[in-house]
Amino acid sequence: VDVDMLGYASEPSDGTVGGGEGKYDIYIMSYGAGSYGFCISEGSGRSYLKIDNDYVGYNSNFGQTPLEIMQISLVHEYFHAIQFGYSTFLSGNTYFYEMSSMWFEDILVPHGNDYLDGWADPLLNNPTVDFDNTGNGYELALFGHYLSSFLDPNGVGNVTNSTIIREMWESFDSNAFSAITNTLGNTYNTPF
Repeated sequence: VDVDMLGYASEPSDGTVGGGEGKYDIYIMSYGAGSYGFCISEGSGRSYLKIDNDYVGYNSNFGQTPLEIMQISLVHEYFHAIQFGYSTFLSGNTYFYEMSSMWFEDILVPHGNDYLDGWADPLLNNPTVDFDNTGNGYELALFGHYLSSFLDPNGVGNVTNSTIIREMWESFDSNAFSAITNTLGNTYNTPF
């Protein structure tokens, strides 16, 4: 879906140098409730995932099964792997990584609603705070949906046709806010 339908570049391969087999690595760990998983950067855009082994003990307001929580987590963390291929400049930009990963998890697992499970509260409780300082960025998935489903004419009928988030990633170098502002202004003739 990331690459073939939405047009994102594939995650950078770990290659075959140094024992890598050229496939993306996902490690299954026993975390216990509270940690869904992580995307770990290895530098040069390469990364790997660590996900929980059973997703038992998580409290969800939406009654998600452990399998659904695993699907949401895997989609979210794997989208970080794609993002690292575009930029690993996290400093001051983490909100953009989390915004687009939360947005994407809801695109691929639309019945999951994880981004509404308390993650949006920092934005909803303080809607006038600076855009890049609303919280961890998870809450901004709502903005991602606005962009991809309403502002981008390609996504109005079917969000998987939207290109706006990808365009932001393609123009992102070291400042996510500039990538958002420039994409909105230059491509969509809309000021942020």
